[in-house]
Formats: sequence, structure tokens, C-alpha cells
Amino acid sequence: MNGEAKQYLKTIGVSWCDRMQRWILAGVQKTATGTRILGFASVSDEMAVASEAEKLAQTQLGDEQNPVMIAAAADTAQVGFYPFAVPLVEGPKLEVFISAQAEAVIPMPLTQAAFTWRIVQQDSAVQRGFLCAVRRSYVQELMGLAVGRVGSILPDVTGLARAWAAMFESTSQPALLIQLRRHHCILALCEQEKLIRAAAADWDGPSITTLLRDLPSLLETLQVSSSIPFYITGLESEAKALCEALTNAGKTTFLWRISENKIHALGLTTAPAEVLDCPQAAGLALAAMDGESPEFDFIRRPKTQTDAVVAWDKKALIRSLSIAAAVLFLFLAVSYRTAQKEIRAIQQALTAAHQDTTGEKIIARQQMRERIAKARPDVQELLTTLNTCAGNDILVDSFNFKKGQPVRIVAKTGSFERVYAFQKKLQECSGISGVKLISPTMDEKKKQVQFTMTFAYRNFSR
Repeated sequence: MNGEAKQYLKTIGVSWCDRMQRWILAGVQKTATGTRILGFASVSDEMAVASEAEKLAQTQLGDEQNPVMIAAAADTAQVGFYPFAVPLVEGPKLEVFISAQAEAVIPMPLTQAAFTWRIVQQDSAVQRGFLCAVRRSYVQELMGLAVGRVGSILPDVTGLARAWAAMFESTSQPALLIQLRRHHCILALCEQEKLIRAAAADWDGPSITTLLRDLPSLLETLQVSSSIPFYITGLESEAKALCEALTNAGKTTFLWRISENKIHALGLTTAPAEVLDCPQAAGLALAAMDGESPEFDFIRRPKTQTDAVVAWDKKALIRSLSIAAAVLFLFLAVSYRTAQKEIRAIQQALTAAHQDTTGEKIIARQQMRERIAKARPDVQELLTTLNTCAGNDILVDSFNFKKGQPVRIVAKTGSFERVYAFQKKLQECSGISGVKLISPTMDEKKKQVQFTMTFAYRNFSR
């Protein structure tokens, strides 16, 4: 859905709040004098989301005269952000380049993934941005919150950044937002009050010791400047402790503070508990109301150009291929004559006998040795490689290793980030290729991600 024909006057943001253990709904309405917040609601049962949304909107969700958009939040802990760079092109060509990048960097088959993107920087030849990807099955789950009525699915960190800009004291300069949740710490890099990229880290309070230990690597991943200010929100006592610790470490840090002027501009007299405990719900509703597609929308992806541009591009591509084919033909014709002379000289040398053997026999024996070596799997090498890549974070439950089939492992770890890091390390190993991640799922009770991974090992898997 690259274009959005309907003009929505009301949007409902829906986000799971782990602090309250409930679904939080926030309604927003566009009026002649500006955007107003209609109100808030919460439900524990996801089956009640649609009916509660109708109450907030004061209309039926299917009313075509007064259409209402539901914007659902994807948990940032289940979302990945990946940098990319593509040539300075637009429209369909840009989408083709980005799709190719997505296939290369997203650690799962594109048939199992939903992705979107945002361009954040351009120069004379290259434009850079970030892909945002999530499991397609998870997107389908969120669509089920209000079947046929969910028109926007965003990472909840998009709502977090939008709420910060709309209701709290904020800055247009680069800033890092940190939200402490019950089991995760969310980090969002923003500029011009818009989301650039984000990351999630496992964290179980109340101690901030482990978070302070892991924070440098997270900041390096996000490419955060050492001078950038931190804005911290979430669990009150822990947020204050983190703010104090980072201040003592020389960082510029602030706790989130409500802006009375911004709150009044949205039609509220005071900030309700839902804004303080789960700001992303209202932020999602506000983001979905924006005229342009909000940052990293899995449904309303960035627009492309018209079909006329596509047709012109195809003609240009055909002309380029024709010229390239002609040049290649001339090159091959010249190379063929030169190669024929060299081959005849080599054949004479190979057939010449010396000490009861020939060059042909020596080459044949060497080729046989190479074939035997390639056909013999080095299990010890493979296990050593797996152990090195897994480290202490990954626990392998099963290991399937048969000739002619991809190697298959079933394992578990503490977070999706560790799964993706393990996959990336495997992809960089010599002799391993085609690494695929299959159905990583979080066991909320055990706080573990169970996943299956397959890959080709040298020539043994072919």
C-alpha cells in the first residue's frame, strides 16, 4: 500500500504496555483548529481492542463516511534496524535496490519478513538510510487486533519518538531516547525529533549494573556520538538511577519532562497516567495522523513513482544490455583465437611421457585427491566454528549433519539480538554459506528465544 486514498480524521494508537500489562489505546482527532487527543482506554484482552477503539472514536470502524485508522505497535524488541547505502535513484529503481539490500542484510528469508525503510542522508552519488524488519507472522498477528481495520503498523519506538516530540520537552538536535521497561531497555536515536534507528536490550531491573555494562556496545551499534544528550524515561526509580550514573560518567542526561504548553495544545489539561506509563500509544496515533507516511510504517511504505517511469527505465535497460552484449561478443571472438593457440601448446606438453607418466595422469591424480578431500567433512572444524560463534550466549539443543543436506541446528538464547549476532558471525565464517534463520520465537515464561538455523557447509551440503 504505497498510497493512502482515504483522509483519516481520527486515528487510534494501540500498544502493549508491559508496565501495566495491558493494551493501551489512544485516540486522536484532526479538527479545524488542530490535532486533539480524544482520550485513552486500556484492555487486558486483545479481543476487546476493536470494540474499545470504536468507543474512543465514537463511531463504527467500518463507517466509510467517518473512516478511522488503527495504528498498531510492533514491539521494538522484535524489530531489527539495518543500515544500507544505495545509488542516488528514485521511484521503482530505488525500491529494487533497497529490496536487494534487504535480501542481503535481513537475517531471515524475505518471504518470512516484512520490511520498510527511511532515507536519512543523501549526497551527490549515494543515499543512506535504515531498513526496519520484523517477522511477517508477527505483522499478521497485529493485523488481527482489528481485522480489516489496521491501517498502520509501526515499531512502538516510532510512537515513543513522536510522543516525546509532541508532549514532552524535546530538542531538534540529535538525541538518544532511552525507555526502561520491565524486561527491555529501548534506545532510539533521533534527529529533528524524528526516529533514525533503534535497538532493544534485555534488562531486568531494578539494578542498572548490567545495563551500564552493555550500554557502550549498544551506543557503538547505534553510532551514537559521545556528545549527544540522553533523554531517559520509564520505571521511575531506575530511570533516575540511570540518569545519575550517566551524569557521573560525563554524559549530558535528562529525565523526560511533560511540556504543559504541548499538552494544552493537544486539548489536555494534565498528562494522564497513560501518557506517562505508555507514551508510545498516543505517539502512534499522532504519527499515523501525519500527512506523510510516518517513520518505518510496515503497511504505508514510502511512495514510488508512476508506471511511466518504470517503462522508461526498462527501455534504457534494454539499450544498455544490447551495447554490453556487442562489446562482449567482440571480446570473446578475439580471446577465442588466442586461447586456441595456447591450448594446443599445453596439450602437447601434457601428453609427453616422462618416467612412465604424463602430465595428464599427474593432474588426474591430483583432481581425484581434491575430490576426496572435498567429499570428506571436517566435523571437528565445524563444531569448533559453531562453538566460537555461539560463545556463552547460545545453547545448541540439537545438531543435524547429513551429506547432501544443509546443516540444521536448534538452539536458544536470551534475546533476538543475540540470535541475529550469531547468524552474522556464521555468515562471515569461511566454508559456511546460505545461513537462514527459521521462526525465532520468544518464550515469555523462560525469557528465551528458541530458533532454528540452517546453512551450507563447504561442498558437503550440496
